[in-house]
Amino acid sequence: MLLGQSRPEWALVKIGAALFAFPAVAAVLYFVLAAAIFGVRGIAHPFSIIVEVFGLVEILWYLVFYVPYREYLQRPGYHPPPLDRDARRALILECLDAIPDYDTFQKRWALGAQSEDIRRENIKDWLLWALFDRKGPPGADDAELEEYVDVFETKLGREIRPGRGDAGMLRLDFDRVRMLHRSLLWYMIVGAADMLTLVGMAFLGFRFRRQARSTFFTTFPFRPQTLLAPASPAPELSYFYRPHRSTTSRPIVLIHGIGIGYAPYLPLLRLIPRDVGIIAIEILPVSCRITAPLPPTDVVANAIATIAAHHQAVDAFPHDLVLTVHSFGSLYAAALLHNPRMSPSVHSLVLMDPVSLLLHLPDVAYNFTRRPPKFANELQIWLAVASDSNVAHTLARRICWREMRLTREDLLPDGMAAADGAHRALRRTTALFGGRDNVTNPDAVASYVYSGRARHAEIDRDEWRVSPARWTGHGELELMYLDGLDHGQAFLSPRYLPLLAKVLNTYAEREGPEPKMAEIA
Repeated sequence: MLLGQSRPEWALVKIGAALFAFPAVAAVLYFVLAAAIFGVRGIAHPFSIIVEVFGLVEILWYLVFYVPYREYLQRPGYHPPPLDRDARRALILECLDAIPDYDTFQKRWALGAQSEDIRRENIKDWLLWALFDRKGPPGADDAELEEYVDVFETKLGREIRPGRGDAGMLRLDFDRVRMLHRSLLWYMIVGAADMLTLVGMAFLGFRFRRQARSTFFTTFPFRPQTLLAPASPAPELSYFYRPHRSTTSRPIVLIHGIGIGYAPYLPLLRLIPRDVGIIAIEILPVSCRITAPLPPTDVVANAIATIAAHHQAVDAFPHDLVLTVHSFGSLYAAALLHNPRMSPSVHSLVLMDPVSLLLHLPDVAYNFTRRPPKFANELQIWLAVASDSNVAHTLARRICWREMRLTREDLLPDGMAAADGAHRALRRTTALFGGRDNVTNPDAVASYVYSGRARHAEIDRDEWRVSPARWTGHGELELMYLDGLDHGQAFLSPRYLPLLAKVLNTYAEREGPEPKMAEIA
């Protein structure tokens, strides 16, 4: 749960981050004070020896592991197959039609530079990254890039000066991965939270399915369940599984967001009937631990499809399920909806705090990786999760916005077609998120979901604010705008947590009317 914006909360985040990131500094200070006050007797005391050994181990951890690992993670990242020119043109024109403010768009991708410093060559640099996955001179692609800059110039409503300005463009694949040190003490806390989560999930009826046992040695903190639990049918992913016993409900497939795994989701899972089957997929590279890099998007989507198909075949897991994705997990929604094995099974879709809608906007990339924190909630995102080594590497080197972007057309009947061209049956979708989400642009996303436009007026918020009361669960695409909430705050809110459970339980319930073909405002 994110904190607020008060100064005491800011101080709390700063102090906590310092203690957990650099406890060796505290150990050194203790050594100096003990020596100064008590002499040799003070530093030779058994308690002092424990503190000194702990500090030495932390110093060695920083020098021997973190420093070389930080450089190792700077390697080039994953790139999907390239697009042809027609596909690139269609993509960029579609994205340029869905921008709420063109001046803010260019300034944010230019890391806050002034307009006069953002010239045509700077924008070409960004386009080469966004569409071609490369840097360097435009070369043979210059004419194509000029066309796109001309289109953007028209949208912007003023001339973009020729040449190159002083602006530096945000290009995650090519920029240095920005991360901060995590102490052994921090990883001990993460490991303890992992064990408590395992116990909590077991109390809720979940069983753990592990990756290959060899991953025990490549994941830290070590996970004993990797040695003891039954194997996952897809070795790329581990997950929690609760068998489906209900005859009146659909099962749920859940994908978590960035954080420490499923610990924050336990209160929500408690509100789901115990006879409803759930597959809770783990994405370890964004769970604040040291592990192997995130597999390519299509590999993850195929692995999830394999897991679902396995339980459908072996455990009579129903073929109509509720796909529920939160935050980072929403980046897999498009791949799963277009996966020929998974898409036919997705009866309903719940997007909680989605970051995949309007992913071409700079907000998600900028707010996670470059935003100078001004408030405690922004500082918490940076220090607690975004600066974690594997999270930072995943965001910078393993994410391709083109294949992870989710469009409104993916969610509406006219855009839902299986890979073989067959038309999909009507699917219900709800997008729910906070009106003060500091990761995305919540107003632009709300407008896009509600009306198909990224631009909005102040009066539109009045419509969005009453969306929770108007929600029926029967529409093809519904918005639930949680006014006043930040990213992820609904999960631990006594007021809004039952609302999240209501959405999941309504979609899971087989009784009641089927989705209605309805016009979205």
